[in-house]
Formats: sequence, C-alpha cells, structure tokens
Amino acid sequence: FSGGGGGNSNCPASALFNEPGVFHVPTKGNEVLELKANMDSGQRFSKIVLDMSFVHGGWNKNSNFLHSIFWLNRGSRWASNLFGYLNAFGPNKNTVKMQTNVDLAAGQLIVAESNAKLNPGTEYLVHYEYDAANRKVIAQVSEKGGPVVVTLQTATSVNVVRSEAPGWFIVFGHKNNGSGSKEVETYGWQYKDLCVQLVP
Repeated sequence: FSGGGGGNSNCPASALFNEPGVFHVPTKGNEVLELKANMDSGQRFSKIVLDMSFVHGGWNKNSNFLHSIFWLNRGSRWASNLFGYLNAFGPNKNTVKMQTNVDLAAGQLIVAESNAKLNPGTEYLVHYEYDAANRKVIAQVSEKGGPVVVTLQTATSVNVVRSEAPGWFIVFGHKNNGSGSKEVETYGWQYKDLCVQLVP
C-alpha cells in the first residue's frame, strides 16, 4: 500500500472522475454535489483507487453525526452497490468511519471505524483503495505535508469490481432532511483535487 492523495496532476485522462482544484464548497441551498460517469454493465476491474483532499471547514453543531468525506456508488440505486462511504465525526466522538456493501443482502454492511482527531482549518489528503483482487479495502487520511492521522482496513465482499448501468456516481456533502437523518451539513468545507481510477 502506497498512499497518495492531494493534487491530481498525475490523474490520467482515462480516470473515472478527475476534478482538479476546489470543486465543492457546501453552502445553504447547495449542500451536496453529485458527480456521474456513464458506463455500461458488465465491465470488470481489479480495483478502484481514489485520491482527493479536503479542507476541514468546521464541525456542524451536531458533531456526533456523519460529516461527509465521500460516497462512491455504482448503478442507479444505493443498495448493495456501495463501494465507499467515508465520514468523519467531531469533537464529541473523534473518529473516522468507512462502509461498503457491494453485493451484500439488504441491511448488511462491512464497517471499519477508528479514533481520529480532525482539526478545523487543516487540509487533509485521502487515499482510498477498493482492491477486489486482493480482497481488501484501505482508507488513509493524512495531514497535508504532515503525518498519517488514520488508516482503516477491511475485507471486500467481492473479488472483482463490476460495472452496472447507468454507471457510477460520487457524492460530497450531506443534507440533513430532518427526518431522522444522522448525516449533517458540512458548510464551509472545501473538497479538492479528486481523482478516481478503475484499474483493469
């Protein structure tokens, strides 16, 4: 495992998602950004590699709830197509948590969570691999120019990354709809330098 993250000058033209610079800053009425990439069903890959960075814009008043880093999904529905859901929790909890559920039964999740103190105003690099061929998922969050803050690892639920129409989507930010949601807005956070690759 070799970390990357932050800046995507080496992101290839063939990347699934390539968003240089600051591409989303949540504000009231613009809390969530969803990017889409069309792809036919049945294409097969060994792994997904994601690199990005974010500037922590401060904790929501409910820091015990999920603060979005990213949500990566395939197909046209959420269930059993979740390849990566990475979130941070604030000073009342101080953890980072990732979840996947690819091809699992409804309600089943693979989860990893670990203590990690993220500080407002700091820029963090994220490196994430869903390595189906080697049956492992790794998420690493580091301070830009500084130490690794947290590394999470779990097993995958599949041994190949398979596409499903209409393709892939990735989401940044949350919108709390007030109906029991445990996801909160990340106003003022800066999501930067995204590069997501599907590796044959």
